Amino acid sequence: MDAAHRFTYFGALPPELRLQIWTEALSVPSVWAVNQEATETNNANTSHLPLIMNHVGPAPYLAGLACQESRRLMEQLYAKPIHRPTHSAASSATHWIDLQKTVVSLGDYRSAGALLDAFTFEDLARFRHAVLQSSRFSDMARLCQRLANSCPGLSTIIIHTNHAGCLFTDLPCEPLTQDMAALFVNILEDPTAGLNCNHYDTVHFRSLLLDYFGDSPPTLHLASPPGATRQD
Repeated sequence: MDAAHRFTYFGALPPELRLQIWTEALSVPSVWAVNQEATETNNANTSHLPLIMNHVGPAPYLAGLACQESRRLMEQLYAKPIHRPTHSAASSATHWIDLQKTVVSLGDYRSAGALLDAFTFEDLARFRHAVLQSSRFSDMARLCQRLANSCPGLSTIIIHTNHAGCLFTDLPCEPLTQDMAALFVNILEDPTAGLNCNHYDTVHFRSLLLDYFGDSPPTLHLASPPGATRQD
């Protein structure tokens, strides 16, 4: 940003107004996703995948790096950082993520399994919203079973399939787009935003996957890109 477009008098604002601005910037809902292309490998041992996590869309933590004032507020709001996943290729040892307002996209069956192995149980217990990208029901079921055991605090699961109605065919997962990331955020605020996979019995589908979570299941949403065609 060049000098002509900077707000050079921000520091002169009343402290309570500055804190309000920082709070709103740090509280923007976001999507934190595994970089699917970076994790592709022919190695069958998923525990050694190079795990890379990136924000798709807004990255609220950047506001917390602007100055000491915003950094202190970020540490108060986010409580504590997420430790870097084992075998991560990220340069930073920690990630500042507000997991109450962040959708964590775990990618496909392989990368999701690697991530669940790599994060500490303490960090996984803080996850609230997760996305699984799959086109095959058997993979979804196994991942939901793992989430039930690893992420007891989940309140939202989003099943992201690129092909509406395709539950039994092994189709390739496509990179997460900003449009889909925006849809994930919308689902948190408007549950009907994810109900665009209407080619099968969603009530029965949900009951099968949520059975792993016992008496306190998360909310399950189904999402595919607008205009996705049925492939089965």
